[in-house]
Amino acid sequence: MRAVVLISVLALAAPVRPPRDPVPNEARPLAEQIQGEWQVIDAKVSGRPHRSVKPGEVVVWVFASNKKILRLPSNKEYTYEFTLDTTRQPAFIDSVLTKDGTMDRKGQPSMGIVKIEGDVLTICLNSAARPTEFISSADTKAALWQMKRVK
Repeated sequence: MRAVVLISVLALAAPVRPPRDPVPNEARPLAEQIQGEWQVIDAKVSGRPHRSVKPGEVVVWVFASNKKILRLPSNKEYTYEFTLDTTRQPAFIDSVLTKDGTMDRKGQPSMGIVKIEGDVLTICLNSAARPTEFISSADTKAALWQMKRVK
């Protein structure tokens, strides 16, 4: 009887733990890590604040499969198809605008580089030439986006 009571007490006292994810996010392929919703924390074009990102407003990028969607507070959405080349360091990201909130730039391509460090996604894009560094300065037309994963 004591054994049954002891086993019952131990069973109740043992914490229920969710199963551990055997592969930490950092060890997953970039194509998996990038999936989901990311809130913009900083955005610059040619070294200046991006005109679409205003202080206090929430701007979100959503990555789903091979699509990325930029959602602006004005209810405009820009949809892109993208590809990743993870054999490069830093990884390359290429995208083409497939749905424009104003329909004036559809088909516009951009080339860029991408990295994820913890819960921060950084993408540097340019339509003229692929950036080689994660910077946006006055002498480039590069757009530098930094985002935090939405949990």
